Order: sequence, then C-alpha cells, then structure tokens
Amino acid sequence: MITFIINLDTSQDRWEKYKETECIRWRATPRDEVDELTNKKMISHHNYPLYKHLGRCACFLSHMNLLKHIVQNKLNDVLILEDDAVKYDDIPDGYSTDGITYVGGWAHHKKMMNNEIIILKDEKGYHKKGDYRILMTMSYIVPTWQVASKILNYIMNKKRYRAVDIMYDDLPVEIYYKYPASFIEDTCPSTIDIKKSKRADHKYMVH
Repeated sequence: MITFIINLDTSQDRWEKYKETECIRWRATPRDEVDELTNKKMISHHNYPLYKHLGRCACFLSHMNLLKHIVQNKLNDVLILEDDAVKYDDIPDGYSTDGITYVGGWAHHKKMMNNEIIILKDEKGYHKKGDYRILMTMSYIVPTWQVASKILNYIMNKKRYRAVDIMYDDLPVEIYYKYPASFIEDTCPSTIDIKKSKRADHKYMVH
C-alpha cells in the first residue's frame, strides 16, 4: 500500500512521526496559495471568518491535488492520511475496489445541524456506509486510479464547492468504512481552526 501524508510546510513537527517510515509526504496547500476560483466557489456561511474559509479551501485543494497525482501516475492501493492521524488498529486486506473506504472519521446525521451522536457498533471488518455522513478526510483508501478519476471529475465539475468531507458524502462511487477505525485524530490543534477542540474518542468508530 502506498501511503501519502498530507502535511503543511509550517507543520514539520507533525511530519516527524512519519519521517522514518515509507510514507510519502504530500505538501499541503497553504491558505496563501488558494486560487481565486476556488475561493469564490467554496461555500461558507456569511459570518465564517476568512482565515477559516481559506483553510477550508486549502484543505480541499490538498486532497484534490493529491487525487490528480494519483490519476496522472495511475497509482493503485493508496492510503491518504492527514498529518494528525494516529494509528489505532491495523488495516487488513479485503476492502472493496469500487469506491473509497474510510479507515477513520466519525458518523454524523445527514442534517448537519443535528448533533445527536451516532455510535457505530459493528462486527469487525468493512461495511457499506448507511444513511448518514462520515465526516473527516483524515484517513481513507483510494483503491484504484480509476476511482480517483471519477471522484476528481465529479467534484471539480461542481458549480460550487463545500468542505471536502461534505462533498465526499455524495460521490459517484461506493463508500465504505472499517470498524473499528484504523486511525483516530491526534490532540494537536486544527490547522483550519486553531480554536477547534478535538472530538471525543467514542465518535471515531472505535467503541
């Protein structure tokens, strides 16, 4: 499995834990490199601070640019990790090749304003996503470059963009997840919102 770590130049401390591994560092897009088209197409509430809006844009571009790289180089069996991912469990063989598989993240209602906790308690292994969202693009598997191409073409042709994990809820490929999660979020501050607190472990599809 090819593993990419999305990491900002200003967050070299987060890369340290991967430095001696076979993981490949993918340079994350910083706020000051967000292009005007993405800035205009990205939807944020009117009272959403600009630095957070640009952080959302930058995160979106980081993932889209990596998908482009996967397609251009016809890479298969790719694990994408954001640099705050912490290993919780192994990744066994057997994930599907017709869509993405989340190996971390947390379940949320389709209605984003509904914050009632959804706790997934499944048999160990891989499952098709139900009628809920899986939030965070902290850790997911792209099995083939063809799947990456379908995702990339679908998203980039949208008239408007939303946060990347919101857009991943509506893809032209299947969506799966592994239980228990293979990765949970580190306790380091968010690079999009420095005031954001980390979520409780029970939301990370682990117990």
